[in-house]
Amino acid sequence: MSKTDNISIGNCGEYFVAAELERRGFTAAVPMSNTKSFDVLAINRSNDKQMALQVKTNHTSKKTWTLSQKNETLFGENIYYVLVCLNDKENPDYYILPSHLVAKSVSKSHADFLNGITTKDGKKGADTTIRKFSFEIDKYNPYALKADDYKSKWESLGKKYYELTKYLPIFDTNYFGEWYTDNSADGGFEHPFHFPCFSYNNDVEEFSSAVLCFIDNHPEMNLAHYSDILRKNSIEAETIKEVDCSKYDGQCVCAMIVANVLAEKFCEGAILDSCKDKTFVKWLERLRELDEE
Repeated sequence: MSKTDNISIGNCGEYFVAAELERRGFTAAVPMSNTKSFDVLAINRSNDKQMALQVKTNHTSKKTWTLSQKNETLFGENIYYVLVCLNDKENPDYYILPSHLVAKSVSKSHADFLNGITTKDGKKGADTTIRKFSFEIDKYNPYALKADDYKSKWESLGKKYYELTKYLPIFDTNYFGEWYTDNSADGGFEHPFHFPCFSYNNDVEEFSSAVLCFIDNHPEMNLAHYSDILRKNSIEAETIKEVDCSKYDGQCVCAMIVANVLAEKFCEGAILDSCKDKTFVKWLERLRELDEE
């Protein structure tokens, strides 16, 4: 494919994205410069939040895009990626991701390539400035993100806590899993008695994993030290559920969520209790409220 074709494909993606933003309540602008760091700048007309978008486009339906070395360090709270599949002139598909996820993905995939983990012959790869981002899961990209989690998620733009609040619907049910008891145990040496354990359904398991990922993806929030955050706000672990979370900022509310999820390691059913009494709903609604400000 010629350089001219690549430029045309890139331009198509940018203007498609700008059009989608405009019809979804954003004011969008496409900077006219080949050296720009961002492809589309947008302002949410409902709350004046500003964001910068990197747009990457391919002309097929294959969910793989070419990036560069700079994309390993191009991330921030108000920076997003929109990955576009033009689907060979059919209706385009859009995948919206926060920039830190893309940066983390391309950094890891390139490191694996350099170390020979994902090369076809197992030999160490030669360093280049080219990076790849892909949703295609195979032996060379075993940790790919799920494309459907990001397809057409325009509502995530400008929302720091969307990675957590998108799970609010899973708490509408009364079924979160079930207790498991090993009835084959007889108390003997080979089959000792075990405490009952709770097996959570897939939705709750995904939510718990998302909370732990949120800690890693947002080091600026210092959530690994959640107990210090709670102590600073005079919140005791024993009364965490009774706290009026509307009085606290996002860092503190996230610390409450992290504390509850990690409590499962020491107290079987801690997550279940907060699912049933809607404590998670209360905390997630507060985060959604903060995202709308």
